[in-house]
Amino acid sequence: MSIVKMPSLYNDVGIAFERLMDSCSFKKTHFYTEMLENRTDGEEILYYCDVGYFSDYIKECYKNNNESELKIIFKTIEDILTKASYRNEKVFSSGEVENFIIVGLIECLQNSIADEDPKLSSFNGYLGGMSINAWQDLIKHWNENT
Repeated sequence: MSIVKMPSLYNDVGIAFERLMDSCSFKKTHFYTEMLENRTDGEEILYYCDVGYFSDYIKECYKNNNESELKIIFKTIEDILTKASYRNEKVFSSGEVENFIIVGLIECLQNSIADEDPKLSSFNGYLGGMSINAWQDLIKHWNENT
């Protein structure tokens, strides 16, 4: 099976995801390789599927007590959310990036740790102002709707 390379970035979600991947050592891991191997030539990139590999990487960093990597990742998440929400640098033009980070990445991460950490508090120390609000809003939403 050939590895499909990331295409030129053509939308805000792609730019945000690339920023996440470049902020840390993700591209040097088997998670990144698997993500690329699971694509076929010409296939549309499904960022909401690909972000699951990144979520798995975050979870592995946590299990391995890789504090420095987690701090970098969550700082990048906070930076992206800040720019997506306020658009103060006009980096992101729509709410798609905010939705991708919250519903794509944060919710995926919560789902992957829910069995091990029912209170979903493992990452609280890494979350910034906007990401902690998103984290808690998701918990509240699911608690009210289950």
